[in-house]
Amino acid sequence: MAEKPTYEELEHQVKELKIALDDLEQKRVKERFFKELIKNSSDSIVILNRDGMQTYVSDAVEKHLGFKPHEVINISVIEEMIHPDDQQKTLTTFEKILEEGEGGVQYRHKHKNGSWVYLEAWGTNQLSNPDIQGVVVNVRNITEWKKTEEALKTAEATYRNIFLNSQIGLFRSDIETGLLLDANDAVAHFFGYKDRNELLAEPFKISDRYIDSKDRVKMTSILMKNGKFKNFEARFRRNDGSVIWNRYSGKFIAEKGWIEGVSEDITKEKEAEKALQESESTLQSVFGVVPVGICFMKGRMYQRVNQNWCDSFGYSEASLLGKTTEFLYENREEYELVGRNLEEQIHEHGIALLHTKLKRSNGELRDVDLVAKPLNSQNTAEGTVVVVQDTTERKRLELR
Repeated sequence: MAEKPTYEELEHQVKELKIALDDLEQKRVKERFFKELIKNSSDSIVILNRDGMQTYVSDAVEKHLGFKPHEVINISVIEEMIHPDDQQKTLTTFEKILEEGEGGVQYRHKHKNGSWVYLEAWGTNQLSNPDIQGVVVNVRNITEWKKTEEALKTAEATYRNIFLNSQIGLFRSDIETGLLLDANDAVAHFFGYKDRNELLAEPFKISDRYIDSKDRVKMTSILMKNGKFKNFEARFRRNDGSVIWNRYSGKFIAEKGWIEGVSEDITKEKEAEKALQESESTLQSVFGVVPVGICFMKGRMYQRVNQNWCDSFGYSEASLLGKTTEFLYENREEYELVGRNLEEQIHEHGIALLHTKLKRSNGELRDVDLVAKPLNSQNTAEGTVVVVQDTTERKRLELR
């Protein structure tokens, strides 16, 4: 008959049983912890066997791909779910994990609704781990990140295309040395180069091309004070020695130490401005010496009046500017009649010639011949030049 265990032996067995129960409870707690961790993770956890069959898929897969876990268990995921264009690189990465122990890849995975979802996966080889016996893969949805990346690439490509092909000069230069760091074809053409590649093939110091070096000093002074400048005009020397006018604006990128800006060739504008000034000077000389009254009108309102007109009728130019001619006529009927005749003749012939009477400052009515011609026959609103010839004395001689 077997001996009964002693009290000490029973106590020892109870302690061992208690330890075993504690260990079991701790394992259960850990198991519940990891289940909850995986369940609530934003990433999905996948386990693959050596052949690439999915043997485990966490609940998060439904949030990313629309499939319930049981719908994607025991399938060859690379062949059945991954975009054809991404299958080879994904297979290569899986083989690398089997051989080297770990690896990662980005690919497109089919969604249950038929669309494609961008995923990023990182796997570790746990085939030799008796508790797992598979390749553990952590999978993250990067679709939104990919869309942002593609949008950024598109924006960069668009910006680059605009930069390279803009008819406005776009440039970047070092504020200290004046060295041109980047520029588009338009800037290259300004200085007489074929394109930006030729311009940037050798160091190009735009600071050396100023006709007046004080212009750059002034520009950089404004830039350092305000952080930007706008519509600055300066002359530059082209490769052939000719002079070009540029109008440019820019801002200072302090952390880089460079200027980014835009520029335009205003040489023709400056030449036209100079020609206009010379023409204006010539016109002003003629305007002042011709022996007839000349005035420039807009809507029958005085804009300019020469001295001969003022002397003939006794008004100062200042007293006339901005006024209509109505006060010079004998009555409103005559004023309106002359206006209609002027309009009709200009419309039919491009010029008007007629006779009327105008009142001097002392109230005396003088006989005059008016010749009116618009500056622009296509748009008479731009103004009309009117020549006024006093014919009073001639009329008196004719009546004798």
